Amino acid sequence: MNRDRGMKKWTQMMLPEHKQLLHELNQKEAFKPMPDLDPQEQEEMAHKILLAFHKRNPVTLSIWKDGSIHRVTGVLVQLQHETKHVQLDNGQSYPVNVITGVDPA
Repeated sequence: MNRDRGMKKWTQMMLPEHKQLLHELNQKEAFKPMPDLDPQEQEEMAHKILLAFHKRNPVTLSIWKDGSIHRVTGVLVQLQHETKHVQLDNGQSYPVNVITGVDPA
Protein backbone atom coordinates (compact mmCIF):
# COMPACT_ATOMS: atom_id res chain seq x y z
CA MET A 1 0.00 0.00 0.00
CA ASN A 2 1.37 3.41 -0.98
CA ARG A 3 1.15 5.89 1.89
CA ASP A 4 1.92 9.05 -0.07
CA ARG A 5 1.07 12.42 1.46
CA GLY A 6 0.22 13.90 -1.94
CA MET A 7 0.51 17.70 -2.12
CA LYS A 8 0.99 18.04 1.65
CA LYS A 9 4.60 17.07 1.17
CA TRP A 10 5.27 19.84 -1.36
CA THR A 11 3.22 22.74 -0.01
CA GLN A 12 5.87 23.52 2.59
CA MET A 13 8.35 24.22 -0.19
CA MET A 14 6.23 26.96 -1.82
CA LEU A 15 7.25 30.50 -1.10
CA PRO A 16 4.57 33.18 -0.54
CA GLU A 17 5.65 34.76 -3.83
CA HIS A 18 4.90 31.49 -5.63
CA LYS A 19 1.45 31.29 -4.09
CA GLN A 20 0.73 34.88 -5.11
CA LEU A 21 1.87 34.27 -8.68
CA LEU A 22 -0.27 31.12 -8.92
CA HIS A 23 -3.28 33.06 -7.61
CA GLU A 24 -2.73 35.85 -10.17
CA LEU A 25 -2.35 33.30 -12.96
CA ASN A 26 -5.63 31.60 -11.98
CA GLN A 27 -7.41 34.98 -12.00
CA LYS A 28 -6.08 35.82 -15.47
CA GLU A 29 -7.18 32.44 -16.82
CA ALA A 30 -10.68 32.84 -15.35
CA PHE A 31 -11.14 36.30 -16.91
CA LYS A 32 -13.36 36.27 -19.99
CA PRO A 33 -13.57 39.29 -22.27
CA MET A 34 -17.01 40.63 -23.04
CA PRO A 35 -18.37 38.82 -26.10
CA ASP A 36 -18.93 40.97 -29.18
CA LEU A 37 -22.46 40.62 -30.51
CA ASP A 38 -23.10 41.30 -34.16
CA PRO A 39 -26.05 43.55 -35.11
CA GLN A 40 -28.27 40.59 -35.96
CA GLU A 41 -27.73 39.04 -32.50
CA GLN A 42 -28.39 42.41 -30.84
CA GLU A 43 -31.65 42.79 -32.78
CA GLU A 44 -32.75 39.26 -31.89
CA MET A 45 -31.95 39.89 -28.23
CA ALA A 46 -33.90 43.19 -28.27
CA HIS A 47 -36.86 41.35 -29.81
CA LYS A 48 -36.75 38.68 -27.07
CA ILE A 49 -36.59 41.38 -24.38
CA LEU A 50 -39.58 43.27 -25.80
CA LEU A 51 -41.61 40.08 -26.24
CA ALA A 52 -40.88 38.94 -22.67
CA PHE A 53 -41.69 42.43 -21.33
CA HIS A 54 -45.07 42.64 -23.08
CA LYS A 55 -46.11 39.07 -22.20
CA ARG A 56 -44.67 39.30 -18.64
CA ASN A 57 -42.79 36.02 -19.18
CA PRO A 58 -39.84 35.22 -16.91
CA VAL A 59 -36.46 35.35 -18.62
CA THR A 60 -32.89 34.46 -17.78
CA LEU A 61 -30.45 37.20 -18.65
CA SER A 62 -26.76 36.49 -19.17
CA ILE A 63 -24.91 39.48 -17.70
CA TRP A 64 -21.19 40.15 -18.28
CA LYS A 65 -19.59 41.58 -15.14
CA ASP A 66 -15.98 41.73 -13.99
CA GLY A 67 -14.68 39.21 -16.51
CA SER A 68 -17.33 36.54 -16.07
CA ILE A 69 -20.90 35.90 -17.15
CA HIS A 70 -23.61 35.77 -14.48
CA ARG A 71 -27.13 34.48 -15.06
CA VAL A 72 -30.10 36.29 -13.50
CA THR A 73 -33.71 35.17 -13.71
CA GLY A 74 -36.81 37.33 -13.31
CA VAL A 75 -39.70 39.12 -14.97
CA LEU A 76 -38.94 42.34 -16.82
CA VAL A 77 -40.96 45.12 -15.21
CA GLN A 78 -39.48 48.23 -16.80
CA LEU A 79 -37.56 49.20 -19.92
CA GLN A 80 -35.81 52.54 -19.54
CA HIS A 81 -35.12 53.87 -23.03
CA GLU A 82 -33.38 57.05 -21.85
CA THR A 83 -30.77 55.28 -19.73
CA LYS A 84 -30.86 52.00 -21.74
CA HIS A 85 -31.50 49.84 -18.68
CA VAL A 86 -33.84 46.92 -18.04
CA GLN A 87 -35.30 46.33 -14.59
CA LEU A 88 -36.36 42.98 -13.17
CA ASP A 89 -39.09 42.26 -10.64
CA ASN A 90 -36.49 41.82 -7.88
CA GLY A 91 -35.53 45.50 -8.23
CA GLN A 92 -32.23 44.95 -10.01
CA SER A 93 -31.49 47.12 -13.03
CA TYR A 94 -28.95 46.25 -15.74
CA PRO A 95 -27.57 48.29 -18.64
CA VAL A 96 -28.44 46.80 -22.00
CA ASN A 97 -24.82 46.84 -23.19
CA VAL A 98 -23.76 44.21 -20.57
CA ILE A 99 -26.51 41.74 -21.47
CA THR A 100 -24.99 38.97 -23.57
CA GLY A 101 -27.98 36.63 -23.82
CA VAL A 102 -31.70 36.32 -23.19
CA ASP A 103 -33.39 32.95 -22.66
CA PRO A 104 -36.86 31.97 -21.46
CA ALA A 105 -36.80 30.86 -17.82
